[in-house]
Amino acid sequence: MIDSKAINRSFPGISGPSFWPRHAVAITDGILTFPGARLSLQYGFTVLEKVLALIFSAVAILFAQGSQPGMGSIPFPGGVAFRVWAPDATTITVEGDFNNWSTAANPLVSEGDGNWSNDVDGAVAGQSYRYVISSPGFATVTRRDPNCREVTEADYNNGNSIIYDTTAYQWQSPPFTAPPSPTW
Repeated sequence: MIDSKAINRSFPGISGPSFWPRHAVAITDGILTFPGARLSLQYGFTVLEKVLALIFSAVAILFAQGSQPGMGSIPFPGGVAFRVWAPDATTITVEGDFNNWSTAANPLVSEGDGNWSNDVDGAVAGQSYRYVISSPGFATVTRRDPNCREVTEADYNNGNSIIYDTTAYQWQSPPFTAPPSPTW
């Protein structure tokens, strides 16, 4: 759980959505936790330690982003990277079978270009998921992935996306060879 009041007390003047994503760091009882980098530091409140915490949080933001290229759900050994384009969103999380449909367990990180991404360890092909999107001035909504390759229902608002591994399909036909060019 993010303690934004503790962040503001510890780092006055540098909190805010453009610099300090709410899910990049958690500070509770003197322990600084970086969920994306899976790192926790116990620290006091000296100036040097505040500076080090700031540096580590910037590194955590980089590690929290999805490691795989592409859009949608991208399976890799050990998990799935999720990436979606939502330039006006303030927070995005992914909920699904892999986290018991928790709306807070897997936050995505803004990449700064409208894309949001993160790797989710333990997610596998065949599991259902949806994005939970918050934007200023609008109610929080859940939406299917616009880049998914498989869905549970045809209705966009009611169905879920399904993680699909495009590398799992085994072609049964021989490799394609183009016919020779005609010689006139």
